[in-house]
Amino acid sequence: MRLQPKKLLLIFCSLSLSFFSLTLRAQEAAIDSLKRLLPTTEDTALVRLQTRLALSYQNYIPDSAMRYAESALQLAEQLNDPKGKADAMLQIGRLKRNDGNFGGALEDMLVALSLYQTIRDSVQIGNAYNDISIVYGISGDYPSSREYFHKALEIFRLSGDLQGESYALNNIGTIYEKEGQLDKAKEYYLKAMQIKLQRNDQYGIARGFNTLGNLAVQKGNYKEALSHMHKADSLFIVIQDKVARSTNLGEIANIYLDLKQPNKARAYARQSYAVAQELNSERALENALRILVKASSEQGDFEDAFRYQLQHEAIKDSLRKITNEQHLAELKAEFDDEQQKTEIMLLKQDKQLQEASLTQQRTIIISLSISLLAILVFSIALYKSNRRNKQKNKLLAIKNEEIQVQSEELSRQKNHLSQLNQTKDKLFSIISHDIRSPLNTLKGFSYLLSEEIETMNQAERRQMSMHINKAVDNLNQLLDNLLNWSLMQTGNKKQEFESVDINDVIMQNIDLYEATAREKNIRLVNQSEEEVYAQADFQSVNTIIRNLLSNSIKFSYPDSSIYISARKMKETVEVAVIDQGIGMSDEVINKLFTIDKKASQKGTQNESGSGFGLTLCHELVRQNKGSFDVSSKLNEGSTFSIKLPKAAPQKEVNNV
Repeated sequence: MRLQPKKLLLIFCSLSLSFFSLTLRAQEAAIDSLKRLLPTTEDTALVRLQTRLALSYQNYIPDSAMRYAESALQLAEQLNDPKGKADAMLQIGRLKRNDGNFGGALEDMLVALSLYQTIRDSVQIGNAYNDISIVYGISGDYPSSREYFHKALEIFRLSGDLQGESYALNNIGTIYEKEGQLDKAKEYYLKAMQIKLQRNDQYGIARGFNTLGNLAVQKGNYKEALSHMHKADSLFIVIQDKVARSTNLGEIANIYLDLKQPNKARAYARQSYAVAQELNSERALENALRILVKASSEQGDFEDAFRYQLQHEAIKDSLRKITNEQHLAELKAEFDDEQQKTEIMLLKQDKQLQEASLTQQRTIIISLSISLLAILVFSIALYKSNRRNKQKNKLLAIKNEEIQVQSEELSRQKNHLSQLNQTKDKLFSIISHDIRSPLNTLKGFSYLLSEEIETMNQAERRQMSMHINKAVDNLNQLLDNLLNWSLMQTGNKKQEFESVDINDVIMQNIDLYEATAREKNIRLVNQSEEEVYAQADFQSVNTIIRNLLSNSIKFSYPDSSIYISARKMKETVEVAVIDQGIGMSDEVINKLFTIDKKASQKGTQNESGSGFGLTLCHELVRQNKGSFDVSSKLNEGSTFSIKLPKAAPQKEVNNV
């Protein structure tokens, strides 16, 4: 499938800039080298340096990009530097555009354009026209977008920038195609192709043939479309662009499906599948398998169609775990629903407290009335008998004591409900903060993937996928911890005590976090004794060890080791997780196990966390009749150890 116009516009933005694109690793190195220049740079040179850092961070860490751009703008205004101010304003506009703030982006870009025109900076005037065109194109104002693209085209022609001219022509064609003017679109695509051929721009030529092929498909010219796409395939092989080639082969297969030639469609879909396997790209595999299912079915090979369908569903499930926005929305909706239920429950508790308070007042009034009546009766009957008087005074004292007990109980319940309400507020604060961070990460990276995936190389996509996967893992663990916590607080989680093989639980979690640890070059070392069994709830033990291991990886330095041990004691078993990380002060340790005190720290690679997992672990250990101990030294590491009741091995239990 050919790139959508919005994606092409964003691609052109990066191609027309004076800074060249880098791989993620190279980009990090370039950023570090620029940042090292900051202490020794000043005046207008510092403005230029901060603007370059903002551009370098643009598709990497947008918040840092905005911070450097705003700092550059402030310094440029102080120095009365119109060039620096215009560059900073243009960069701020790009960041606002990428964030969906089209109105703000257009306002900043027009200010930058005016400044460039004042100082007659023709190169940046062309770039400003181009960026303004992109905003209009994304927002659907195609006539305005086309107008500014033509202005950019004129600037590129006057400056002799053939690459800029070819991509401007291509983007004008994209606007015409979006408007349904396919003949005009083809006219501009061919003009762009002439320049690409003149420059021997093999990447641009390959993409151009693919674009022309897709346009021919829309016009129903399948023969012409196949001709263009076969040429594109040959060039993708030469430039070794496997991502584009896999997509292009899939489009050829789709054309043969439209031509009712399932045998050829199947052959090209298999080629697309083979290239996708080389890439190890689930997205490309999913696309190729979808075509293979249809082609095999139409060819009557239902056995192969069924086999491809199973593979297709498996990959779809895998992709859904990473990028399925609908699933994330459902999770959020479920969480919001649980939050509303909790609020309703607390409102009911408040109402019950008010009713209890009214009942208490009525009880006190009635009791006082009875007491006064009793005193009156006792006074009248005092002459009868001193003994009888003492007995009635004793009864009165008992009544007063009961009233006092009731009053103290109601006061205790009120304080308890107040503490629960404070805990609820703190819990909501943790949830809103720590769910927002991975969701923002997912939003940012999924936006980049959807908008610029065709411009990324395999390493960049793999790195971005790792970031997304890590964000999903963090979000999944937080939601899992919140679910366990809510079940405990509502009394819906019942512990099922049994003989638990601690070594088995440790190995499962080592397997689970092996890849995460390997990213930081951390070794996970199991030093456990053999046949260590605890009398505990299996899910609780699994949750505890998973959180402790995840926590240690987060706060361990790269190129270090984490030791996990389980050993038998007289009446208990001890499980310890020992890391060589940043450690904790006594002040942080004292806040670990209370939800109303923030005890989270940043990990060694700036990983975020709420500290909520350790609070959950502490509560689960307590419910499993165990103990939890923490020892730590700053910059040396931490040791988390739990003790649980000892149990006989499962096989011995079964024999009994």
